[in-house]
Amino acid sequence: MKARHLLHIIILSVILILTGNRAFAQGGDVIAIAGNVKDEQGNPIENVKISRLGDQNAIASTDEAGYFQFFIEEDAVLLFSHISYEEKQVIVGGRQEFDIVLNSFAYDVEEVVFVAKSLKPIVEETDMEIKGDYLYINPRVKLTESSFQQKMRAIIQPIVTNVRTGERFFMKPRVVDGNTFSIKQKRIYNFDISNDPLFRYRDDITYKNGDFYVAYNDSIYLHDKSSDYSAFVYISLENFNNVVSVDSVNMSNGVVNPLRFLECDFTYYEITDTNYIPKRELQLFDEKWKADFVFKVSRAELDLKNPRNAKTIDDMKERLSAIENNPFMRLRSFNISGMASPEGSYKLNSSLAEKRMKALQEIVMDLIPPKTAKYVEFSHDSKVASWKDAVELLERDSLMEEAAALNAVINRYPGKLDQQSNRVKGLKFYNKLIKEEYLPQLRKVEYSYQYSLYRILNDAEIAALYKKNYKEMTRFEFYRLLKSFGETPEREKICRKAMMLYPKTLWFANELAVISLKTDNPKPAILGAFDPAKLPEEALRNQTAALFRTGHYQDADSLFKRIKNLSEGDIYLQGVIAARAGDFEKAYSIFKDRYPFNEVLLLLSLKKNEEAWDKAQKLGNTPKELYIKAVAANRLALLEAYDYIAFALEMDPSLRAIAEIDADVKDILADETF
Repeated sequence: MKARHLLHIIILSVILILTGNRAFAQGGDVIAIAGNVKDEQGNPIENVKISRLGDQNAIASTDEAGYFQFFIEEDAVLLFSHISYEEKQVIVGGRQEFDIVLNSFAYDVEEVVFVAKSLKPIVEETDMEIKGDYLYINPRVKLTESSFQQKMRAIIQPIVTNVRTGERFFMKPRVVDGNTFSIKQKRIYNFDISNDPLFRYRDDITYKNGDFYVAYNDSIYLHDKSSDYSAFVYISLENFNNVVSVDSVNMSNGVVNPLRFLECDFTYYEITDTNYIPKRELQLFDEKWKADFVFKVSRAELDLKNPRNAKTIDDMKERLSAIENNPFMRLRSFNISGMASPEGSYKLNSSLAEKRMKALQEIVMDLIPPKTAKYVEFSHDSKVASWKDAVELLERDSLMEEAAALNAVINRYPGKLDQQSNRVKGLKFYNKLIKEEYLPQLRKVEYSYQYSLYRILNDAEIAALYKKNYKEMTRFEFYRLLKSFGETPEREKICRKAMMLYPKTLWFANELAVISLKTDNPKPAILGAFDPAKLPEEALRNQTAALFRTGHYQDADSLFKRIKNLSEGDIYLQGVIAARAGDFEKAYSIFKDRYPFNEVLLLLSLKKNEEAWDKAQKLGNTPKELYIKAVAANRLALLEAYDYIAFALEMDPSLRAIAEIDADVKDILADETF
């Protein structure tokens, strides 16, 4: 909510607190109300007149955000009205907050006229013109003495329709007051006419008698430049008591837009600058080995003369050396875990496990160079194996009877480890089986370490990782995967997933933008999220294409100016973009004496009709060239225009749909039968 609205609400709240939500006036109880007025799409409506039902005087009007607030009788009936929308009645009924929705008028060009033809205002047909991103319109409306009087107000509002989609656009109204009406308006507002909701649209001149013309000149921004447009003028004549007449009159003679025949093709580019290509990233790999160290019973010292211990130490040296000497590898952490077997006192075994772990730690610290060790995170732990671990070893070797006997002892003395050990020693198979074969397996030390490595997965590994869990993929792996895919639907899916994980990676954004362009679904927002000053040339070109193809011609023109070292094809493209952006002079300077057809189109856009006709006669005889010859000839009122348009429509009947809404040749079709 805007700050001004917030201030209004605070003020109203204070008033309501001080008055107990109620104020007392001579006309009865009144309350403070506030709210918003919007259209069907949820857009705020400015200058909505709010009055009591049956009273033409305005109580208030909405601001630019559609907001209103005022005091009113709690049982009042309000009328919300606007030139472009249907009126709506609202019963206050003690409510203090309102959300009002007004519906647009469903005008029709063929709408029934409510007044006699002789009393109607006269609208001169005019051409509309598309220039750059805007459609320009300048109709003239004649208010006759018989239709418009001093005590009346005329509201004139053009409404433009997209011929292809049917979407309508309400242009700004123009308000003309008769002399008597103007004087009374000023009195109503205590001579401060700016309180009139339609003040900003009022004509500066008031009229007394006689016929007069009201000139209108305005433009609207076009989101869809690929369509043609029609227009009519809505005219309302009203006095202080009621609406005298309502009429909607066709004012469009068609759209002047020679550039509808301007064509160009875009090439789409992959970024090749290595600064933008995803680099190899540091990945983590965990490896763990069982250290086959031999410990004597009840001893913590590691016998390095034992062949098995010596072999394990050599293996560890080799692995650590490989990491130390590999420039793409770095040791990150090292963990040692010591374990003692469960026979005897648990307390002594726990201490023994700790000592064995520390014994190995001292050896490891001697193997890792100090300069490497200071960056390594060391950790260790120790534990005593349980008799349950021995049960699992017996079951592994299918000694089920022995495992059951051992398990029975455990269950008989749950949680009492020392008693379990004493009872296990009494089992008949303890000495030959458990003590000699399985307890040594429970005396062990394990070590694990984590290292970083620049490792490139091959294409098969990357594809497998993508199917398994693409969220674990690096930027570089996505890059490799995309490079291996051709123009397939799956490529777009991969690119979207890459963008989801790495939204700031320009290479992915550019690839997705190219896909959208090639599938005829351009999306400027993809590359629009990046600073244009930092875009490489390939991305600049692709974004220019996306902006151009979605009708953002001026933005496309501004962006294309950043590209340097233009080729001949680029110069042509620059001319097309400049022309669509409305810079006719620049476009003409590019096309002049180089591209004859486009040169004629620009001369017509510049209204240099005689020069356009001279150049047009030198064009060939394709359907479009004949059509443009007809346009040039018709602007000079030459009879050749009829022959040219006839030949063009005969050769290419599809041009008829364009001719029927083209202000440059529409009158020819009305004069002749083609």
